[in-house]
Amino acid sequence: MFRKVWDLIDFEKGKAAAPKTVQETLKRVFPDRHVHELRYSFISRCKECSCNLELVMLWDGHEFDKDVKSSKVDRGYTQYSDEVYFGDIEKVIYEL
Repeated sequence: MFRKVWDLIDFEKGKAAAPKTVQETLKRVFPDRHVHELRYSFISRCKECSCNLELVMLWDGHEFDKDVKSSKVDRGYTQYSDEVYFGDIEKVIYEL
């Protein structure tokens, strides 16, 4: 779904935006929603599409997830190639 709007996003501007600005903008556009719902939805879609859970944790910035069956030490010693790191996201093809 994200690919459909990829070209409309100014990623450099997004990276420079303060988190509070993003949160306030989303709250103004979606007053009854919480910004973390985007994170929850993304993680859920990744799991539904059978993405590697360790990669999902890396993508969303989590260090530990009780549902991942490997230890923190194993994750610390795993270095994914760019092909694997970015390739697994190709599984997330989700239509509403």
